[in-house]
Amino acid sequence: MSYQLISLVLYNFILLFLLFVWIKTKGWQLNGTLYILFFLLISGIISTFYWNVSNGTIRNYSNLTIIPFLYLIIGYLITLMPIIKYDVTSRKELFITNKQGVFLHYFTFFLIIISFEPFLENLLHLPSVMANSDFAAKMYDNRVEYLSFIGRKLNRISTSFELIYPPLMFYFLSKRVIQKKIIYGLLMVILSFWIHELGLGGRSKLVQNILYLIVCFFLMKSYINAYITKKIIIYGSTIIGLGICMVLLISISRFTSIEAKGSNIENIWIWLGLYAGEGVLNFNSIMWYVEKSTFGDSTFILLKDLLGLTKGAGVDDNWLAVSKLGIPGNIFYTYIGSIFEDFNKIGTLIFLLVFSIITIKLTKINNGLITFPQIILLCLCARILVIPTFYTYTSLMAQTNLLCVLCFSMVIYLKK
Repeated sequence: MSYQLISLVLYNFILLFLLFVWIKTKGWQLNGTLYILFFLLISGIISTFYWNVSNGTIRNYSNLTIIPFLYLIIGYLITLMPIIKYDVTSRKELFITNKQGVFLHYFTFFLIIISFEPFLENLLHLPSVMANSDFAAKMYDNRVEYLSFIGRKLNRISTSFELIYPPLMFYFLSKRVIQKKIIYGLLMVILSFWIHELGLGGRSKLVQNILYLIVCFFLMKSYINAYITKKIIIYGSTIIGLGICMVLLISISRFTSIEAKGSNIENIWIWLGLYAGEGVLNFNSIMWYVEKSTFGDSTFILLKDLLGLTKGAGVDDNWLAVSKLGIPGNIFYTYIGSIFEDFNKIGTLIFLLVFSIITIKLTKINNGLITFPQIILLCLCARILVIPTFYTYTSLMAQTNLLCVLCFSMVIYLKK
């Protein structure tokens, strides 16, 4: 057995041990920590598979060592601290004042109304995607937006609050009297995003939204009664299955496209494993040895753009900034790797520690009560961990959307 494989096996063994310790401590309670630890373990297993089929063909992972893997696990645990702190608190109740409830009700209706027109356009466009196997790949290659002028504007406003839709839906499902119109409306908004990503041929946002929806459910499950929870699991599994089918459809379309262009990726399993498994391997073999910095282009691009300190804030600009470190800019290095691009070894752990301490302080449960803005912060934190392949808040649009949701949370908090 090679040293590289031993390092990978040890990495997965430690993740399995952490999962075992949590189950031994808290039992098989379905919560955010259990889901995240299980998800990280599955990602690690996929990384082992990807190493086995890609090393020496499309990638060179001959320099894998155990230390970078241990560093990643330390980073995971630091980031996970707010979720663990939340889950170990057994007595907690979601607290929302009447003013906050009224505001959430009307603002949610507003978001549903403005999302209706883009949803209709997405539905009308769906048959074109389903009828042509390589349609998604062509849309992805050409980066063509098919929504009308009005549809694009309404969709952009709706997208600004995309991070709030899953917590909002589970909040309304936790109420004693469930307002079905709002639930169906929020489902419409979420499905609209998914269909739009399918139409554009992009897998990343679609996968992010699916994983985020699941972790939000685990964080808010304790506030929903058992009967509704059972229904959510049944119907939610169908909706998640639909989302997975969309991802597979895009993946097959794009694999067929790159295969036609003479790619050295031999089969679709390598192509699927690339996104799920390459991050930790790329961090270990490439990012770990980087000593330069992108000086905020990977973690503070919105701030740099507002201050006029950057010439470009698009995805291609980020790739270019990373490539100046002497490494490929268009591959994934995990979310820790994205922060590493700015802060290197010591600075990254300090960044994560400061982030976790602030999140723990802001989400402290007083007298068994937790507010909806605190739940939102925990969901935003969990989103980082369930999308470990890359930092989900890297791009300018992602940071703008994050700022919108933080401002939204502040408005709710002030209405107490």
